[in-house]
Amino acid sequence: MPPAVEASAGAEWAALARLAQRHFGVEAALLTRAGGDGQRLLASAGPLPVALPPDLFALSHAGGNLLDTVVVVPDTQADERFQNHAVRVRAAGATSDTPSCWPRFFAACAVTASTGQHLGALCLLDHAPRTFDNTQRTFLSELAALAAAGIERVESMTALRLRVGELEACAELVTLALAGSGTGVWDRDIPSGTIRYSLEWKAMLGYGPHDLTDRIEDAIARLHPDDVEYVRAAMQAHFENHTQTYSVEHRIRCKDGRYKWICSRGKVVSRDSEGRALRMVGTSTDITELKRVEAELQELATIDFLTQLPNRRHFIMQSEAELVRLRGMRGRASAVLMFDLDHFKALNDRWGHALGDRALSHFAALLREELRPGDIVGRVGGEEFAMVLPGAPVETAVALAQRVQQRVLQTPMMHGDVAIVMTVSVGIDSMLADDTGAYQSFSRGDEALYAAKARGRNRIEVYGV
Repeated sequence: MPPAVEASAGAEWAALARLAQRHFGVEAALLTRAGGDGQRLLASAGPLPVALPPDLFALSHAGGNLLDTVVVVPDTQADERFQNHAVRVRAAGATSDTPSCWPRFFAACAVTASTGQHLGALCLLDHAPRTFDNTQRTFLSELAALAAAGIERVESMTALRLRVGELEACAELVTLALAGSGTGVWDRDIPSGTIRYSLEWKAMLGYGPHDLTDRIEDAIARLHPDDVEYVRAAMQAHFENHTQTYSVEHRIRCKDGRYKWICSRGKVVSRDSEGRALRMVGTSTDITELKRVEAELQELATIDFLTQLPNRRHFIMQSEAELVRLRGMRGRASAVLMFDLDHFKALNDRWGHALGDRALSHFAALLREELRPGDIVGRVGGEEFAMVLPGAPVETAVALAQRVQQRVLQTPMMHGDVAIVMTVSVGIDSMLADDTGAYQSFSRGDEALYAAKARGRNRIEVYGV
């Protein structure tokens, strides 16, 4: 696992273990990862065990199905599965000279991938026997689900990074091989304005041996319109000896009309007595798969872990893109909504941060149900969310805000048998084409949101009204 990913994952898993330990009031909480050679510890809170508990889920999974998802052993001394498994932990404040003792209570929930694969377990250990009710089982299952999502995300990111490395190495090797073999080569005669391609180069883009002319104008016409100036500038810089080689990544139109990402590398191999470029030879490599993997990595890096909504950075980036679109359509505007859960600090103080996190996820799910295709949404602060409705008037935003408030009231979050009803305040404004940046409309929306809070909460306020 790359060091940066490993550090981020370790901190995330350690926080989850601490949350489990503090919420359930146990001596220790462990997050383990199962593997072919047994299980290993990913994170812990509280005294570390001398040995890991038995992986009871791996035993039940041996037949092909996970028989249990939550295992509770009120007293390990009365359970034969623990008789020959010396799991010992030291009491809090004990020194290395203090004998370790048997933990009497054990509870664990299987950490299971979305595919059903057994990933590991979230375990609780305590010195004294105790009971474990259905509400506690449910919350332990929810924490294990968060752990599973985190493990899958980190391992997917690691695999994707490895894949990127493999593809980059492969692209480099292929380029070196092509330079010597003539495969995928193009050869440009600069004074005559012609360019010739090898058969393999043509086939890479779906063209037959006689489908392409040798006119440089036709070659430029096949470039994606957004890449033309960039490619021209890079080529000219090399012609004028400002760069030692020509190397660009760009899109080019295939025979079927689709665009494919390629990496073109080349070098002027002939110049006249005054240094003007005469002939340039180069290669092209299909990097479409590499670009796809890079896009997946970018997506993984733009999602808020807790709510699975776009994070603040990605939301702002999407909003800035919407502002650019508006500038090309003078007279148009896009509605902006700022949401804030009312009395969220009091909810945290009364019920704990674990339930507060659940409240944020619960609200995010309700907000997601109101999204239309093309709408932009994100978590932009602790309990603050934002939405941009492209091309929509303020009236549409007000109607959406009213629906969201109704959803929140009619869909309380359950904590055991208790229904926790929340409310949300909403501030609304419009993103305008002449705004300097998207932040201006967010600032106006925040002012309206503060007004909604000040006027009693659970309100909708429109900026300037």
